[in-house]
Amino acid sequence: MKKYCTNCGKEMDGEDTFCVECGTSFSGDINTSRPRYRFDKEMLLPAIGLALSNTVPFVGLIVSIIALIYTKKHFGKGRGVAISGIITSLMWVLVFITWIIIVCIKVKNR
Repeated sequence: MKKYCTNCGKEMDGEDTFCVECGTSFSGDINTSRPRYRFDKEMLLPAIGLALSNTVPFVGLIVSIIALIYTKKHFGKGRGVAISGIITSLMWVLVFITWIIIVCIKVKNR
């Protein structure tokens, strides 16, 4: 029968007395059913920044930069998602600026 950590849900090996993932100590209270997904609060701000970077790039850029600063203070969790939000936002900003330049050139040549 497989055993899982009651704190983080990591599968346990044999007769472990603590979780190798999160360090939780066990005193006989071991979960034998597969745990459900656990929401990670540290990933919320980077995820919002990434989502906004595809819908409102300027706002997504600001939120992703704030998320990157936040993740540096909190052990780097979510750092990759924050960087993805920044890169995606910058890409859309460049597309927008390029589009404005093309439109201005076409209007000028009329």
